[in-house]
Amino acid sequence: MTRGNFAVTSNETEVIITTTVPDHEPNQEKYTRNDAFTELTSTTPGFQTTYSKNILPTTR
Repeated sequence: MTRGNFAVTSNETEVIITTTVPDHEPNQEKYTRNDAFTELTSTTPGFQTTYSKNILPTTR
């Protein structure tokens, strides 16, 4: 089993996840985020991936 480390940084528009595994270059995944921080979108050539937080509507 290979173990590594990760770090997450964010600013007003972007989240960056950096993973580091021994004997390899660090890998960065960059995501844009919406204002409510409920969706992260990654765009690479030919692919777009969106991760959405599971939000249920509030009933009153």
